Amino acid sequence: MVLLLVLRSLLDVIPSFKSNPSGPSLPRSTPSLPVPEATITEVRSEKSTSSKAIEGTPVVNPRAIRSRRTKLRSLPSPPPPFPVEKLDDNVANFLSTVEPSFLSHIPHATPSTKIPPASMSTWTNLYEQDSITVLQHPTLKTLYGIGAHFPDVPIKKLYEVLVDIQSRSVWDTMTSGAYEVERFEVGGKKANISHMKMKGMPMVKAKDLVLLSIPGRLPTASDSPTTTGPVADKLRIYCASTSVEHANAPVTSSFNRMELGVSGFLIEEEGEGSRIVQITDLSGLGCTFRSLLSCCIGATY
Repeated sequence: MVLLLVLRSLLDVIPSFKSNPSGPSLPRSTPSLPVPEATITEVRSEKSTSSKAIEGTPVVNPRAIRSRRTKLRSLPSPPPPFPVEKLDDNVANFLSTVEPSFLSHIPHATPSTKIPPASMSTWTNLYEQDSITVLQHPTLKTLYGIGAHFPDVPIKKLYEVLVDIQSRSVWDTMTSGAYEVERFEVGGKKANISHMKMKGMPMVKAKDLVLLSIPGRLPTASDSPTTTGPVADKLRIYCASTSVEHANAPVTSSFNRMELGVSGFLIEEEGEGSRIVQITDLSGLGCTFRSLLSCCIGATY
């Protein structure tokens, strides 16, 4: 399949787990056996003794229990690993790299990346065959957009596959393992942190990376009649990612830690199917465009 080397197994805006509102199921009660008539008197005597023992135990105050629960709920939640400004900056850097005209929809966010802004429509087309397209940023020559068209895969289905981090190693042959480190929300924005381990190549040691990913979608005309600025003419979903450090994913001697600045993906509706473009900077991967292209051609979804 297409080499999606820096994807968040998305930051998922739809949780992959479902809570059980009814709580844990209780074991079924065992049907009682018939009690012989001769033992009825003994059972009554035992019940009387048990009642006296119960009378001597302290009574639990229901109000005290509710008060303790209220105090627990009122305890402050742990702070998010990153402030909302970090998330906005990550999204602004991504949009500046692929669709800079949409930056106006992120108030008070100025891209911090040094990559010159350039719409994907201005990127150089280096390769196109069998629904695979490889684009190159017009200024930063190590930044590539690897695209693929799926005429029979709806955008929602493709998105669900991309954000399922647990199954990434199944369809991404370059990945040896991936898992979600943390999921959080700050300032009304959802994000997640994932740890991905990449396989080594000849003369290249295996690499890993820790990514902060923020999902979103470009606004359309149907979102709000008061929407100002550019709007997308169809559904377009993005995931903006960048490398971060996290205490639960420390650097180890088994991998060389990769550092990615701007990365992520952009998927859009195309007829009954969908199209994806994965942004990948090869400067931190230790491989060449030729090896990347061979992976794209030989991979399958």
